[in-house]
Amino acid sequence: MRKCLHGIGISLLTLALSALGGEDRTRAEIDARIAEAGRTHPGWWDSVVLDYPKSLRLDWPEAREEKRWEPERNPGQYLTGIVYLDPEKWRATAKLFHHMLSVNRDRVGVRARIMDRLGHIYGSLLADYARGAFWCRSAAKAGVTSTDQKVELARCYGKLGSREMAAETLLELRYPNSSAVLVWAETGDLDRALRVADVAGVGRQAAQVNLAAGEACRSQGDYGRAKAYYGRIVGGSVRGNRRRTDIYRRCAGDALAVCPVMEHLDLAALGDGVFKGSATGFRGNVEVSVTVRDHAIVAVDVLDHREDWFFTSLRDIPRQLVAKQGFEGIDAVTGATVTSVAIVNAAARALDR
Repeated sequence: MRKCLHGIGISLLTLALSALGGEDRTRAEIDARIAEAGRTHPGWWDSVVLDYPKSLRLDWPEAREEKRWEPERNPGQYLTGIVYLDPEKWRATAKLFHHMLSVNRDRVGVRARIMDRLGHIYGSLLADYARGAFWCRSAAKAGVTSTDQKVELARCYGKLGSREMAAETLLELRYPNSSAVLVWAETGDLDRALRVADVAGVGRQAAQVNLAAGEACRSQGDYGRAKAYYGRIVGGSVRGNRRRTDIYRRCAGDALAVCPVMEHLDLAALGDGVFKGSATGFRGNVEVSVTVRDHAIVAVDVLDHREDWFFTSLRDIPRQLVAKQGFEGIDAVTGATVTSVAIVNAAARALDR
């Protein structure tokens, strides 16, 4: 199994960094912060070397021109097939896509696609939400819009401290998805999240939408409704790709099994120790250890995994578990829902004493 690449060991000393979005900010404050991010490079910029495969097509041909899987040649495939797996490449890849903007300064369509990916890289990989929002906005102005992009922008707004701007952006969606469900829940509007889930959770993405709805309920301590959404998946009432649906079914089954542990967690009854648990991830089991000292969760480590699209979940979910000292208020990472759920489920199994 793949060892965790982040060296995750989230301790109580990091709780000052645990606020998810910070305090509410005005629209003017958010806009000013985004504009400033767009004018400047991140603090790490000068320390990161521009490094990428020399075979990479920086002119980024359209998908119809390159139908074969060639991640060493196609920038989009390079991002999803190589970079996602290695967080040490994330900053260099942001720098690469900035470089691609310069290379393609006269190609409007290619620049718009690059901007769209920069919004994703900064927002989902680097958790730099101001720059994520800047590039999502820039791509939209250049004519590239999608459901994923709008959800990315809404999530960035929420993390920057504006639930209002997040909600406005989500309301623009014609076809919301599982990530929209999670972001609605993060804005504090669980009822809206579940209304979206009940509409979106009947098609080919039913399994992931219902899992997201279950997680939204669990995060807010509504275990009754969480079990109902997990049960829809486990009971086989959802349709979609058979292999993927089976993964979601096993993940939801794990969640159902550990709901009682989450609901009745009593840290005061736990002795000191390092406890291990595992649960179903997207590519295999995810193994987690939870360190308890003086009746508090002081560290959570992801020990082994096979995940590939984990985004910030390997660091963010353990950090939240330490910050919240339990399972309520833990928000799944959009785009990495199954991995997020797996870490939470594995931590619950570790604490099932």
